[in-house]
Amino acid sequence: MEGSGRLPEEYCHRQILDVLRYLADNGVKWRSLPGPFPPPRKVFDFFHRWVRQDMCRGRPAHLLHAPM
Repeated sequence: MEGSGRLPEEYCHRQILDVLRYLADNGVKWRSLPGPFPPPRKVFDFFHRWVRQDMCRGRPAHLLHAPM
């Protein structure tokens, strides 16, 4: 997966996947994420980049139902 090519990423991908599963499971809004998760804007930026790179095609069901 390609980043911006500048600095190392601030959050690990596992944290971002955990947030996406939390959002899907609990139906909360992006801005209503609890404190231990990365900031909503960072999560959305990761998600948007993954969508642009076509990394989410065929994966949502797998990600949403994977054990945490």
